[in-house]
Amino acid sequence: MRFNAPAHPLMRIIFIAIGIFIIAVVLYELGPGVWPPNIASAFFLFIILGALSVAIPVIRSALFGWEEDWTIRRGEILIDQRNPFKSQTIRFGEADMLRFDVVEVESSEGPNDWAVMLQPARDRPIEMRRLQSQRGADEFRAEVERAFFGTPGH
Repeated sequence: MRFNAPAHPLMRIIFIAIGIFIIAVVLYELGPGVWPPNIASAFFLFIILGALSVAIPVIRSALFGWEEDWTIRRGEILIDQRNPFKSQTIRFGEADMLRFDVVEVESSEGPNDWAVMLQPARDRPIEMRRLQSQRGADEFRAEVERAFFGTPGH
């Protein structure tokens, strides 16, 4: 069984551009309110810092976020991760595994999503895939378990 979580290069470029645009606009528009120092400098600085707290993580995520290819076969899970600066492979075997879980992921807008989580015995949970329905997540988890444990039907 194979699936991936892509991070298309064009999307990375778009998010970097959005982050740079936010920084440029806020500094150009509000920078004069901070320098030279005046009574309103702290107010404008607070707004600038708020904008930077959004723009910098957007750029960081675009640069360092992982693109993943998952390969699941009997007794082994391989996760090939890469970003523009680094690539690595994470391997889990039968001895590393504890379970596969389905968890509800709350959404502030619209209905909640459901995530299939890989729970290694000695590490934090890893989200495998997010789906829109609990039924879809349960079916995906069953497919993963068939592939990993080698149960009939796969």
